[in-house]
Amino acid sequence: MRYFEKQSFRFGQPKTDLERIMSHYKITKEEAQKMLDKKPLKEILPSRGTGRE
Repeated sequence: MRYFEKQSFRFGQPKTDLERIMSHYKITKEEAQKMLDKKPLKEILPSRGTGRE
């Protein structure tokens, strides 16, 4: 199941690193974890607060 089909809303709380990757690339949790295992977060995503998500 793709991330955008099943989102959980947590008002007032920032997204976790996995949730940020899932949202940015529109991938599953498992795919996001594989990316995070291979590369550091700095290489996968821009800094927090630079986008509109």
